[in-house]
Amino acid sequence: MTQLIFDLQYAIRNLRRGGLWTVFAVICIGAGVSSLVALRSLGLAIGDTLTESTRDTLGGDISIARGDDNPLTALINIPGLARADETAVFSQENIQDLTAYIDELNGQYTLFHEAAGVQIAAVDAVTVGRPQFMGAFLIDPASYDSIDPVNVLEPPDTPLADLLPPGENAIVVSENFAQSQKVEIGDTVQISGGEARYTVRGIIASSEEAGLADLISAFFGFAYIHQADAAALGLDPTPNRINASFPPDTDIIRAAGRLDRIAPSNTSVRNYISLRENLAEVSDVLDRLMSVAGLGALIIGGLGIINTMLVMVRRRTLEIATLKTMGLRGGAIARLFFTEALLLGLMGSLFGIVLGVALSGLANGFGEVLLQQDIAFRFYPQSTLYGLGLGMAVTAVFGVLPILTATKVRPAEVMRPNEVHVPVVGVLQGIGVLILVIVTIGVMVGAILAGFQNDNLIWAMLVGLIGTTVGFAILGVLLLIMWVIVWIVSRLPAFGNTDLQLALRNMTSRRWRTATTLVLLVGGMYALSSITFAAQSARDILGFQLSNTLGGNVLIFPFASVFINPDLADPIINRRLDTLEGIESRTRSDVYLIEALALDGVEIDAEVIEIEDGNGNNNDFQGDFSTAIFPILARRTNNPNLVSGTIIEGRDLTPEDEGKPYIVLRQDAILEGAVEVHAGQTLLVQTRGSERPRQLELEVIGVVNATFTTVPAFTTIGTLPGRPQGTITTAQVNDESLNAALLGLSSLPTAFILDLTFIDNFIQRIVAQLSALPNAVGVLSLFAVAAIMANGVLLATLERRKQIGVLRAIGLKSRRVLGILLLENSIIALLGAGIGIGLSALNSALFSYIGIGEIIAIPFGSIPTVIALVGAALAIAWASTFASANVVQGESVTTVLRYD
Repeated sequence: MTQLIFDLQYAIRNLRRGGLWTVFAVICIGAGVSSLVALRSLGLAIGDTLTESTRDTLGGDISIARGDDNPLTALINIPGLARADETAVFSQENIQDLTAYIDELNGQYTLFHEAAGVQIAAVDAVTVGRPQFMGAFLIDPASYDSIDPVNVLEPPDTPLADLLPPGENAIVVSENFAQSQKVEIGDTVQISGGEARYTVRGIIASSEEAGLADLISAFFGFAYIHQADAAALGLDPTPNRINASFPPDTDIIRAAGRLDRIAPSNTSVRNYISLRENLAEVSDVLDRLMSVAGLGALIIGGLGIINTMLVMVRRRTLEIATLKTMGLRGGAIARLFFTEALLLGLMGSLFGIVLGVALSGLANGFGEVLLQQDIAFRFYPQSTLYGLGLGMAVTAVFGVLPILTATKVRPAEVMRPNEVHVPVVGVLQGIGVLILVIVTIGVMVGAILAGFQNDNLIWAMLVGLIGTTVGFAILGVLLLIMWVIVWIVSRLPAFGNTDLQLALRNMTSRRWRTATTLVLLVGGMYALSSITFAAQSARDILGFQLSNTLGGNVLIFPFASVFINPDLADPIINRRLDTLEGIESRTRSDVYLIEALALDGVEIDAEVIEIEDGNGNNNDFQGDFSTAIFPILARRTNNPNLVSGTIIEGRDLTPEDEGKPYIVLRQDAILEGAVEVHAGQTLLVQTRGSERPRQLELEVIGVVNATFTTVPAFTTIGTLPGRPQGTITTAQVNDESLNAALLGLSSLPTAFILDLTFIDNFIQRIVAQLSALPNAVGVLSLFAVAAIMANGVLLATLERRKQIGVLRAIGLKSRRVLGILLLENSIIALLGAGIGIGLSALNSALFSYIGIGEIIAIPFGSIPTVIALVGAALAIAWASTFASANVVQGESVTTVLRYD
């Protein structure tokens, strides 16, 4: 006990005497622990939100949905197609069978129709808003509100039935739609499929329908419309959804199973209990991923502990030597420093817990983007205990190397007080420490991945060990690369600038520490910038591909082309286009499937495979499907700028070629480039599809670059026989007339309208949702990197106190000395940001070159992100410099020169 008390007293005295050193070491650990606590709390909060809102998500105890309820294919359920597809709605017989069983269990139910692909635009006497896609629910407000009471925000505490009287053209919209379109109560909107105007009577919480189960409502909003008003909009009021609630003593699982047996095929029956179990599994996986990511941030903090304790050992060499001359052996010295490390870990963990709880609110914001639902702030004791335990463990493990270094100090150092001899550990000891760190971290990762379940623990431990080993190997390679970069930069010419020369020389004095800072900074900058670049590049490439392939910014899908001849829809669409202003050009594109049989009389040797659907049934092609089959786009256009691609041989199609047996091929169109094509060749093809196959010869008049377009082949309308697989009309509309043109086209009952900005917004929101958690990890990890960089700057500054004292003694003002330090750390910050962002730009350039044949290193829309990241790197460097340099410069020159 006496020994333990001595160890604690000695460690506490040294930590108190360390002052700023101790503070920054605590901040390093605290930054890592806070990230771990915040991310673990986020994982738990996501799980609670998902599992607690399952009944609200379903709209009752059981939800019965007709047709495909996959949120990613919701746009396929286009208004107007439901009547043609009887499997998309319930028949009267279905409704009677299902509701009879619900009544038998004394349950309540509501019947309604959920329609995706509805467009709503705000209109007034002067302006027209951009038509916005959203979900539409054709409901009986009285029964709908009784099953799952709707949260009406404006006017508050108003029953839904009072806001939606039948026959009065009333509509209730979601909060996210109202905010994005700047719609208020009393405003007028027009809904696609009709000319009638509707008045906004109420605004409801977005969480009523929005979420992972309904992405359209989550991204763009939704509206409630009375069933009695459906016919005027061209919408089908026939129910395709039934929500039911039951008394508390009802066996929900059994009831759902019975309803599933009663329901017709192609019907989804979901209950809140099974959904909650499924979501609990999903949330458990997210929780583990968040914990592993938080552990990564904690490891970053551990690197700060190594740096700090190594410097402390170096500066206390004489003290350690004195203790050894007084009889303390290496084990006792190790115990003293181990106690000191544990105290640092405890203080850092406690500080990190407090900070992590505060950061949980920020982390929850990223979770709300992922779920598209509100996440309530909660205090999770398990996350704090988790942070405390792992924070202590990581500190102890990363303190082993400094402790071994301290034991290497020789008692003879007492005889050389003015000659500092820096001890080093042996190679075998260094390898042993590295193995200890890898094994410890690997075991932690494995335990997190297994969820501490014995049946998965062994495999998870193995995965954790392998992953940690690979991670440290990559880290070692990156450190070596950064070491070389620091060495090169430190030898760059200073062009006669003394301050720059001193800054460059100082960078190489602690090259490994600088390299470590660079690796961490590069990683943070790369993680945050690559997500933004990838999202913007995907949007740019898709927009470029669609506008160049289809020839316009407004896409019109005629319903008639799905079931009957598309020529019937053409006159209707063209007449409407003739009445609209701002139409610069129009293009009709028909999609066919053709099979390449022979090229210049030489038979194409294609593999024939059998295609089956998910149920084991052959598809429309009766099982035999040739690998030489590819789509071809037949076009008619008056757009002078429309091209098939970058011509590398021959020429492109012209309006004079309409109906002629000409084809333009992508160079890799046939068998993915296995058959080489050239202009002037004759291609024998056979049409494929629902009609009888027909053969014809087409002359290859042009070959286009494979990187420019995703369409394999082009021809003109009238060249290919039979009915196409699909038809789309594209209009190029100028920006000033775009809103009015979209509104005018959306009232066509025979067409579905889509503009490229919708696709762009949809991709943007999808990427934002999917990247929410990586962004959360990146931001919190960058916070830990900032702490490490600040600690590194402090250590480097305090280690150079003599140098700074000499500079001030020979006449340099404090401001100039501070400028040298700022210049040095600014170079490191710009270097880290430049390398990290540069790697992201390289990825973006390769991605864009593959996608459109052009190199776009930094997408234009990502420039603000680049500026923000560079500014963040400089802010971290400057804040770190001021936090450390002011202490040194506040001391007198004589005190600094007497140091050591």
